[in-house]
Amino acid sequence: MPVVEKTNSKLRGAEVEKEYQSQLGDGEMDPDLIDAIDAIAHAGAAVAAEQAEALEGTFDDMVRDLSSWRWLHFYSVPKVKFTVHFCFYAAYMFYAAFVLMRQHSAEGAISGYEIFLWVWALSRQVGEVYELDDFSFGGVRMYIRDFWNQLDTG
Repeated sequence: MPVVEKTNSKLRGAEVEKEYQSQLGDGEMDPDLIDAIDAIAHAGAAVAAEQAEALEGTFDDMVRDLSSWRWLHFYSVPKVKFTVHFCFYAAYMFYAAFVLMRQHSAEGAISGYEIFLWVWALSRQVGEVYELDDFSFGGVRMYIRDFWNQLDTG
């Protein structure tokens, strides 16, 4: 069908809209065309799923998952954070009790277990210092007044 060139000098206001609608048509798509587009989309999704399933569990897939650092977002979930912190706190308490009950060495001798306990205790205290909002006198006073911080540092 040949395209008829029209001069648009007469098109103003409502005439522009009428001309646009005449070029656009009634806006309905052919149902067969819609079905064809859906079939292509489903076929593409099926191929992508097959490729993903073929790669699942391979060493390359594992490397790709670990290097994306997505797995760290799991540990930012509050319930998971609480569980991890609780487990490490319980492990710290049990390890401290183990070191204190294990006094088989000579008087004044320092064992590797005690050194590890001191390093762990020092790292916990450094973590508490980093919880300070600011290093002003008011910030330190507010930190000291908090019951849970007293429990952590006590």
